[in-house]
Amino acid sequence: MLTAERTYKLESGPPPLTWERYSELVRRDWRDLLDSAEHHDEAIFQKFLETHPCMVPGGQSMSGPSGHSAFPAAMITQPSLPGFSEHIPDFLWIATDSLHIYAVLVEIESPKKKMFTKGGQPTAQFTQAQNQITHWKSWFRDASNQRLFCDHYLMDGLPRWRTFVPQYVLIYGRRSEIEGNARLNGLRANLSRDGEYYMTFDRLHPIKDHDQYMTVKFRNGGYQAVSMPATLEMGPLWAPNRSRIEGKDLIVDSTPHMADDRKEFVKSRLVYWDKWAADGRTGMMSLGDRE
Repeated sequence: MLTAERTYKLESGPPPLTWERYSELVRRDWRDLLDSAEHHDEAIFQKFLETHPCMVPGGQSMSGPSGHSAFPAAMITQPSLPGFSEHIPDFLWIATDSLHIYAVLVEIESPKKKMFTKGGQPTAQFTQAQNQITHWKSWFRDASNQRLFCDHYLMDGLPRWRTFVPQYVLIYGRRSEIEGNARLNGLRANLSRDGEYYMTFDRLHPIKDHDQYMTVKFRNGGYQAVSMPATLEMGPLWAPNRSRIEGKDLIVDSTPHMADDRKEFVKSRLVYWDKWAADGRTGMMSLGDRE
């Protein structure tokens, strides 16, 4: 219900970590992890990206920045596709613009894996990763499966008249395999198919437009919090979508790089903003209001 007055009250608390400092710390930790990649399995990288969703492309689709935020202001980890019993994606963004809903499925493979054999042919491991994407594309080609997906994940949070567009991101291997090799670079450029985007682990970097996104898991018909960034701010812009996420207060204390006094402030104010969103009295609202 709209009212002619402001229906929320901001509080002054300890500030969040600045994006500049946060991105510096995440870049450093990511570089250290990649430098020791030979000693880690894929699960370590999965965990890092869950903790820092700003590193995963797709929050505003792979078609370019739109000015619209992802739903529900979060990246979804280990998202099952309803009725699909094969390999599930590692991550999912539900991105939007004024005309489209983008389901951005992200698959990561180990940085230790090679894309090409010594003879310049795609490796069996790379072909297997491509085949996983092929299965997802085949599933999404069925309009009834698109409806199942929207029924499962959107929770009436987005209008259904927008055109549904699946996109597929494969994060695979290291730049060093093809760097300086014109032949392999040429071969790699021709491997991606329609709606597919390939990149190495070296290309991942903190994305400023993702600085407010959490990571969630969809279970038991709702969204459960997995992580939040130390840059997290609160206010009317984010509250409606974040109110759909349960257990936010339970993950604050495990947020890396967030100061202890900021953690206590966030826990207390998350409750306030959830109640404000549930009340539904939007009223006058400045999208720049944040705390």
